[in-house]
Amino acid sequence: MAVRIEPREWLVDEVPRITVDGLRPNTTVRIDAHETDATDQRWASWATFRADSAGIAGVDQPAIAGTYAGRDPSGLFWSMQAETDGTMYRSRSDYVVTTFEVSIDNDMIARGEGRRVFAGPGVRRSEVDDDGLRGVLFEPAESNGLAVMTVQGSGGGVNESEVALLASRGFIALSLAHFNYPGRPAVLLNAPLEYFEAAGRWLGERPGVRTERCILSGQSRGGELVLLLAATFPKLFGPIVAIVPSSQVWGGMGASGSAWTLAGEPLRYMTTNTGEHVPAELPRPVALTPLFERAMQNDERVNATTIEIERAESPILMLSGAADAMWPSSSFSERVMSRLSGYSYRWPYRHVTYPDAGHLVGGIPNTPVVTHSIHPVAHTDFAYGGSIPGTAAARTNSWAVRLSFMREAAPETLSAQARDPRARR
Repeated sequence: MAVRIEPREWLVDEVPRITVDGLRPNTTVRIDAHETDATDQRWASWATFRADSAGIAGVDQPAIAGTYAGRDPSGLFWSMQAETDGTMYRSRSDYVVTTFEVSIDNDMIARGEGRRVFAGPGVRRSEVDDDGLRGVLFEPAESNGLAVMTVQGSGGGVNESEVALLASRGFIALSLAHFNYPGRPAVLLNAPLEYFEAAGRWLGERPGVRTERCILSGQSRGGELVLLLAATFPKLFGPIVAIVPSSQVWGGMGASGSAWTLAGEPLRYMTTNTGEHVPAELPRPVALTPLFERAMQNDERVNATTIEIERAESPILMLSGAADAMWPSSSFSERVMSRLSGYSYRWPYRHVTYPDAGHLVGGIPNTPVVTHSIHPVAHTDFAYGGSIPGTAAARTNSWAVRLSFMREAAPETLSAQARDPRARR
């Protein structure tokens, strides 16, 4: 009896075929999977399967029991659970080794390993420390000539696994750090939008980039930021991918005040009136969405802080989870859609929302999904909303939607779309 993993190495957004052969027909076998993330946290999952008439069992069959249910070849990956509850899965930037153990009646009969790869063959990594700009750049062996700049949410830092995977799909990808990163401020407060403007120009001038315009992608507070940048520097950025974004400008993270400045002046911002501290009386994990919904009832403040997205000049894609517990990203996105429609926005724009998904719809597909974790800046246990299977399915779909959108709405097509009156919603 043997466990077969085909192929033995694969990109994370793909799924290998995992089978066990040499079994007696109708035998029930258990497959355990485990791996260690970038913080040395162990993650594990399991499922049981029944061998067919040929004595073969595997992940392409329905799981009888386990950490997931039904037929899902990727189930052993996204359903992994950490030994410590409330831990966020921290992806590596190169690869992770996944171990598979097969047992019958608690006796292990086979064992095998595979490598889930973030940075594919020939992908080059370099740290960016250029004239104040900080971040991590990944460049593919064979580039499609398109550059993508990603910005993070309220946790700051960089997301190396995301840009490594984007580079593996042909993009020149920069994860720009703007706070909570060496050489950058510790908190999100009074961040100059000109910093992101300079980064966009720097990326557009990289060798191999076909156009000075770079694709802009951000999640959560980063989703707010990319919409704000698109409206502020319409000739520089595009297309725009805003994942669980906001229609409004909000205050800082880790400190009270404006998150963003322009020409040295703080932008007007919304607040949940909680300051930088989450009220202690709220049950843990904390669902922040009700606080944001309450703040949005102040019409005067809403009008003063709405992002003027109609000033943008590029296609826009928004992705959200209808069950988002961090903030109401789905209704925020619909506000943006209504504003674009009201201004007869001439570029294509689209909002895709996932009914059973939460705040983490933009995560790397086939990586463990969690429903809550300790925030790296606020140090509070926050709820993300949605179900684990629903968010996992949304991640797989949203990743495909993102890649397709970025390729089809490539920056060099913008001038043609501007001349074509049919290039609308």
